[in-house]
Amino acid sequence: MKKLLSFLSIGYVIYALLVAWFVGRTLLQVYRAYSTEAMQVSPIQWVPVAVLVVIATAFISMFLCLAYFLSTLRRRRAALIIAGISCLAIPVGTILGGLTIYALTRPEITFEFTPTV
Repeated sequence: MKKLLSFLSIGYVIYALLVAWFVGRTLLQVYRAYSTEAMQVSPIQWVPVAVLVVIATAFISMFLCLAYFLSTLRRRRAALIIAGISCLAIPVGTILGGLTIYALTRPEITFEFTPTV
């Protein structure tokens, strides 16, 4: 079961990189679309892009924190909470989150985590 945590940690890092790549690619496409048009772009048109960047940055940072928690066997409760939030990212996040919750609720893994003071 401990091997599953290391695989999940790697999975979260890969998933964070994929989300970053997708958002970066989307931002480049939006920038190219706005720069090819000769019309003036109002600031209100950038609001959806800004919301996308904020949400993606939050998910990427949560996934990287969860990968760190799983690899160092620290902060089990925080890892469970982030894994639950990860289930919102359908479909890959749901699979990773479900497997993480399953792994973290096993009794043999519960005792492996270092207690935080």
